[in-house]
Amino acid sequence: MSLRSPRFVASTLLAVIVSATLAVFGWLWGIPRWNVAFDGALAPWVSAYGGWAISIGFVALGSIVVASCVVASWIQRTYHYLVLAAGAVAVLTFIALGLPATVVAQIKDGARLVIVGLCGLMVLAIFLSALKARLTRRFRS
Repeated sequence: MSLRSPRFVASTLLAVIVSATLAVFGWLWGIPRWNVAFDGALAPWVSAYGGWAISIGFVALGSIVVASCVVASWIQRTYHYLVLAAGAVAVLTFIALGLPATVVAQIKDGARLVIVGLCGLMVLAIFLSALKARLTRRFRS
């Protein structure tokens, strides 16, 4: 896992360029309001089920993109997919800033739920591996 490999440098530059472009765009022209950009076309989506349809879809999309990057990084034993995940989070954050405040609050709640679920899975995995190590040690003795 070399940090000086061309793929790592390229993925880092891509993530930095995407993040910097979004920051400059937001600073110069402001965050686009998605309801205004689509002339109210998103209004039925936002109002459907109180905005939860768009929120759950957004959190699911973000979870899939970030999880795919993490899994690809783990499988190939490299860091460059983790950097691309950071760029994907920057894009998703920029898009979320333009959504109505109620939907953004629901996205935050959904992201918190995903994070708590992942922490629960991690604690369960640690507990099961410790239990397995304890049982194998007992039977070997």
